[in-house]
Amino acid sequence: MTDFKPDELVLCATHRQARTLRVAAVTADAVLAAASGAVRVPTTATIAQWLDEFAEETLLCGDIDASDLPSRVLAPQPERLLWAAVIRESLGEDEAAALFDVSGLAAEASVANELIEIWSLDVEPARAGEEARRMIAWRNAFLARCRQRNWVGAAAHRVWQVGLVERGLGRLPARVVLAGFDRLDPLERRLCDAFVARGTRVDHLQPDEAATAATAVEQFVLDDADAECRAAVQWAMDLLAAQPGATIGIVVPDLSARRARLTRLLDHAFAPYAVSARHAQRQRPYNLSLGVRLAELTPISVALSLLRLAASAHGFPQTELGVLLNRPYWGADVTEADARARFDLMLRARLPLRTTLAGVIRFARRNIVEGLPLRQTTNAFEHLGHLLDKLPARQLPSVWRGTLDRLLLALGWPGERSLSSHDFQACSAFRDALDALPMLDDVVGAVSLGVAVAHLADACRERVFQPETEGVPRIQVLGMLEAASERFDAVWVMGMNDHLWPPPVRPSPLLPAELQRDTGCPNASPEVQLAFAGGIHRRLLHAGAQVVFSSAARDGESELRVSPLMASLPKSGWIPPRAPTLGERRYAARLASGVDPLERIDDHVAPALADGDAVRGGTGLFRTQAICPAWAYFRHRLGAEPLETPVEGLDARERGSLVHAVLERFWSGRSSRDLASLGAASLGNAITAAVDAGIALFCAQRETALPPRFLALERTRLIALLEVWLALENTREAAFSVMACEQKVEVEIDGIALRLIADRIDLLDDGRRLILDYKTGATIDASSWAADRITEPQLPIYATRVASEHPLAGIAFAQVRLSAQKFAGIAADSGLLPGVAGLDGARKLFDASRFPDWEAVLEHWRTALGDIAAEIRRGEAAVRFTRERDLEYCELRPILRLPERRALYAQLQAEARAASGRDSAVLAGRAACGTEVAGDPAGGAA
Repeated sequence: MTDFKPDELVLCATHRQARTLRVAAVTADAVLAAASGAVRVPTTATIAQWLDEFAEETLLCGDIDASDLPSRVLAPQPERLLWAAVIRESLGEDEAAALFDVSGLAAEASVANELIEIWSLDVEPARAGEEARRMIAWRNAFLARCRQRNWVGAAAHRVWQVGLVERGLGRLPARVVLAGFDRLDPLERRLCDAFVARGTRVDHLQPDEAATAATAVEQFVLDDADAECRAAVQWAMDLLAAQPGATIGIVVPDLSARRARLTRLLDHAFAPYAVSARHAQRQRPYNLSLGVRLAELTPISVALSLLRLAASAHGFPQTELGVLLNRPYWGADVTEADARARFDLMLRARLPLRTTLAGVIRFARRNIVEGLPLRQTTNAFEHLGHLLDKLPARQLPSVWRGTLDRLLLALGWPGERSLSSHDFQACSAFRDALDALPMLDDVVGAVSLGVAVAHLADACRERVFQPETEGVPRIQVLGMLEAASERFDAVWVMGMNDHLWPPPVRPSPLLPAELQRDTGCPNASPEVQLAFAGGIHRRLLHAGAQVVFSSAARDGESELRVSPLMASLPKSGWIPPRAPTLGERRYAARLASGVDPLERIDDHVAPALADGDAVRGGTGLFRTQAICPAWAYFRHRLGAEPLETPVEGLDARERGSLVHAVLERFWSGRSSRDLASLGAASLGNAITAAVDAGIALFCAQRETALPPRFLALERTRLIALLEVWLALENTREAAFSVMACEQKVEVEIDGIALRLIADRIDLLDDGRRLILDYKTGATIDASSWAADRITEPQLPIYATRVASEHPLAGIAFAQVRLSAQKFAGIAADSGLLPGVAGLDGARKLFDASRFPDWEAVLEHWRTALGDIAAEIRRGEAAVRFTRERDLEYCELRPILRLPERRALYAQLQAEARAASGRDSAVLAGRAACGTEVAGDPAGGAA
């Protein structure tokens, strides 16, 4: 540490360097303090910090005239909002105004304005492009508004502060030392020139290159970014094992992109306790210089979501509320957690996509009466509703500040849990963001609740949160700028690829690129970026006794190149070891000890059903068991089911239910003769009456009413649908009467009781029954009715039940769609239904050797369904299927592990070929795993 005198000032390039120099001074002078009671701690600050302090001191000393003072210095958010207002006003009635991202333009305009102020850019409108001309017009309007109110932007204020030094005001130190600056921008050079002109000595703090040069420099080219991270973490582990007191720096140019990967690996290596949720926020033995955005922290994210919900109480997607119901940090998040999750399921199943706070409260109250323990959450919603009813439409942000506090209090934020230290700090930072809302009063004026919440959310996204840590961890993970001024025992610098380092060129799109290049603005040209990166690179070579550089050979399928700054460093041929995860370490340990590292469980047989055990699922149980036993077991015995996805209006299932209700109303008490006897007018009246009655019944069963216009459209569609469907029904040759619609039927198959609903049973003149099942989907498939595994078992189950008491003529699907109307099935005789062949005409499917007569078909259904029932009772739960396309609508595909199953199939095939080349070995291996099927892996039959 260089000795500094009390009247000397050290200006640092970064806040971190200023803090590091102060800490180093205190440490170096600890002995002196013990002896003399005095510590020579230097005055260290960034240029911005010192200028703020200098201007304030000069003002207090009376050296600045009050007329010179701006009434307000705009903070970043108010300044961007003012830019946005100027841009929005300039666009006016422009036809393309809606295509502009005004907030993005405001951010770019603020950056461009800073370049103009700091680099004294003279943009000539006559020679500039359209973007630059618009920028100059926006800037003139922005400056006019600032002059009108005596405001000043941050960049212009910095220029004004430097002007105070140039004018000879205030007291300056005898000596200024610049630390960590590889180059100075024009405003910083003006400041240094002003120091010299007023007799202040200006020096640059130069490290002793001979003393600080790295004794060992290595360069590695590794496979990819993950390999770099793993190698760096393993290197740090090995180094600390050999030198427990060593200080280590891991430097990453794209730290935000690699943060999650590095954090996971460092946790597994140095803080395995953090895997537990209980210790997730314990301090780590490492520190990241890059914090996270305040809005990304769970307590703050929840608070913002609650406020957005309040702002859209008159209409919001209920999925947003569903997410909130399953998140902590508000209301009864512990005592009512299970009830809130169940309430989310009910909302998804019974409320439309968009709902209101009042609708949710009514729905919750009704379910509380039915036993759902959700009283505290419902009370919170009601309290919120009462507060919202009293709010004006628009208020100043300063007034909204208190309102937002009350809204969060009504919703019980931040919840029932005790806050950890990190959460408490995050909540404190959030309240600071709330306290900053009054700064927007003069900029935006009175705004709605939604706009106030949006401004708060923007402030939270801009604020970077870094929880306080105790002491200085041995491992520091840094960005390039922070690392350039640090000194460690060893440093690993990763990401040394040419697309990352030097940084890519990014000139301001609102200013002439040529002007930016000529003046050497930041990010303006490859030369500027190379010089910037070169200065940092030279510092990194002196950042530790051991310095390691690494780069990635590829990113996915793309090959990468090494940064040109690495050209002078020899590449090491040695491949460094890579840090494993906790799971990989456990696997390796078990393997080394001679224990099979994989735990193998034969899970194709579940516990058998005991006598009296009931399984829910109806015909769906038999259908899923026939397609894939594992699907049936997970879905119907374990109760695994997907969350409902709410839709606007009616989903496919509700539309099908509505069609069922309308057809039931039409056919009730009618026969084919009645249909044939109806004239055009009478038929139209009957159809309209059935549709109106069906819609009324359907709407009475819904939680929320459908919009009148939607009902009118649906009514028109249903009338047209019935007209075309009844035209097909009128072509049936065999007379019939409808004896049952939506009839509840109880069936028992091999001890498994089913409760079914028969869509329709027709009675023919000869006394036989014909069973119909309405389908409103695009495809229907009855081909499995002749197979050993009936994957569409609903009608065969009905058939076995009806045939046990009455003669059965046939079964068929009735496809009721505007685009397609048909019957598909099988009958004892031909001519009973249009398009449905009799048994003799369906020999392609029902082979005569197996199905000589109609009774053989019925017996096949009894036997096949009995076999499926026996499987269910035995607990058959293998991932077994004939065609993978039968699983197209399986909601549980992820837990069926089909890719792993294909890999197992390929392995068994290879082993069988190596052993004997006989297919029987493959089949035996598959049977042992409970995966015996017919087919090949390409078709999903592994």
